[in-house]
Amino acid sequence: MAKKPKKPADAKKRNAKAATKGAKDAKTGKGGRKAGTTAFALAVFVVVAAVAGTAAWLQLTFDPNAVFEIPVAEVDVAPPVAAAKPLDLTAAPPADQTPATADRDNSTPTDTPPAGADDRATMTTALSRSALSSDGDKASLAPPPPVELAPVPDPDLVRDGPNGPLPVIAADGRTALQVYARPHRETGRPRIGIVMGSLGLSRAATTAAIQQLPGAVTLAFAPYGRDLQETMSRARAAGHEVLLQIPMEPVDYPTNDPGPHTLLTSLPARKNVERLEWLMSRLTGYVGVMNYMGSRFTASDAHLRPVLVAVRDRGLMFLDARATSASVAIGVARSLGVPSVANDRYIDDEASRAGIDRRLEELQRLAVANGQAIGLAFPYPVTIERLAQWSRQLHSIHGIDLVPVSALVSSAPVADASQAGSADKPADKTTSN
Repeated sequence: MAKKPKKPADAKKRNAKAATKGAKDAKTGKGGRKAGTTAFALAVFVVVAAVAGTAAWLQLTFDPNAVFEIPVAEVDVAPPVAAAKPLDLTAAPPADQTPATADRDNSTPTDTPPAGADDRATMTTALSRSALSSDGDKASLAPPPPVELAPVPDPDLVRDGPNGPLPVIAADGRTALQVYARPHRETGRPRIGIVMGSLGLSRAATTAAIQQLPGAVTLAFAPYGRDLQETMSRARAAGHEVLLQIPMEPVDYPTNDPGPHTLLTSLPARKNVERLEWLMSRLTGYVGVMNYMGSRFTASDAHLRPVLVAVRDRGLMFLDARATSASVAIGVARSLGVPSVANDRYIDDEASRAGIDRRLEELQRLAVANGQAIGLAFPYPVTIERLAQWSRQLHSIHGIDLVPVSALVSSAPVADASQAGSADKPADKTTSN
């Protein structure tokens, strides 16, 4: 029998009952409780997992007992090489090998670096860092201990003059050249002597030369600086032998004036010798003298001769700075029996790294060809930096000895003067500081 359809009233009752239940659930918050509980549990799990992961990372990072198994490939690493490229002895010399004249000596640098020098304020710092680039390099690049020089003054080698102490030959025949020279050992290898001049005028430049250059570099002092004796004593304590620069007349004198007591071609021989003795009395302990400027004076045989006789009779050597290609100083000195030697190159005619390196290469070629060579320099920061670095590799890489200039006086060949001096240049005036 077919069921009877429910009455519409029953459907209405069910709908009303469902509506009442829904309203009650919405009021009590029971609706969606199950879904809300699930979302909350998931959020708590994520937070707990994050905290646990962070704690584990911290423990692994800072726990000194944590062990990491990381495979490491073993590789043989070659020791670091020197920062500077070795100077090339095989390169052809530049077409122009004529450096500037010594008559630019008055352009001595003050504490402010000269214009045109590149990055000079940081050169020494950069050099020091590269020199200590590895433990293996420290021993090979460390400067040797200073050579102990004879005390100054030796009482047998000095006499009081009208203006101060003057060098003399001792009663037993010893001379200032013999006693005050820096000792050196003959090896039979080519030799180079470097003389840095115009010192004593700038305190900073002089201190840098004394402290940063190897003791085998000879230092030459102008006679007008302050505290010359004390400064010269510091130079000798660092192992440097010392020369005294004697101002001599340039071709453009008096426009270019070397200073008081300059030796002049317009003065009689007696007056020039008196001036020479005044200049010699500024300090004691030097092995010899060299001309400071002097392109006109060193070209005059008659004026040079009495001066060089006085130098010889006081037991000193003479270095011809080659202020001009017309200089006759070395020939006159040899004819008089004066221990003497002549400059071959001005190494910082171009005061730049590249220019200085080229001159040093020329000196190396000359030393290999002739057995020895001499270079003159000025105390520019870039010059000191390049010389300090170059000297470290001179013996080990090129097989050439750096020696004091006094070691070269006895066997020095007479080189072509035209390659070491050129026309005079006006000089800037400087003052001591």
